Amino acid sequence: MGAALENAIPFAVTHELIRQGLQNLNMIAPISDISTDMLIGSGCVKTVTGAWVGNVSGGMGHNYRRAAEQGIPNSIKINDYSNFSIGMAFFAGAYGLPYIPVKSILGSDITKSNTS
Repeated sequence: MGAALENAIPFAVTHELIRQGLQNLNMIAPISDISTDMLIGSGCVKTVTGAWVGNVSGGMGHNYRRAAEQGIPNSIKINDYSNFSIGMAFFAGAYGLPYIPVKSILGSDITKSNTS
């Protein structure tokens, strides 16, 4: 659920998920837009797997950062990827592979932040 284009962000779906009070959602996307940030701020999200959460014009999602740093409204688990490495993870899953090795994350903090 998400889009890289502002006019394709599914706000109606986001508002309905919040209205229903869904909890413990796992958000997985290369780029999670402002709708994911809204779900985090509403306490609906448990895990974020991806490269980035925010808005192209507004920067990093404020709710995402607050949840990651202060646990407000609740703590979230973050599985950090680069845009390329999560694309390769999706590719591996589509082909029934457990993983595809990616050299581009070597030397980055991604391998340090992902302990599982």
